[in-house]
Amino acid sequence: MKKPFWIKKPVMTSLMCIGAIHALSVAAMAITTPVAGTFAYDAWNIFVVQGIKGAIGASVVVALVGLGAYEFKKSPMAGGATIVTGAIIAKADTVAGTLGALLS
Repeated sequence: MKKPFWIKKPVMTSLMCIGAIHALSVAAMAITTPVAGTFAYDAWNIFVVQGIKGAIGASVVVALVGLGAYEFKKSPMAGGATIVTGAIIAKADTVAGTLGALLS
């Protein structure tokens, strides 16, 4: 039985997939802080400023870094990924503001 093309030529298939994703992508816009006094600003203030940047977010970051340090002994990849996730959550407002700029 003859093997399909995508199994015989994995490099070519990968390049074709990357090209298709690039051709179908559209420009993304970065998320900015909403204007004060609007509903969107109130939601941003509750979820991002008070939630992620507040005590809840700090607790989650400390827990993730601790879990990552514990997991690092067993599996460095899993532990490192957990620590990086904690760092991303710690800077979530900055990451959300620059994410669209990175995608475009």
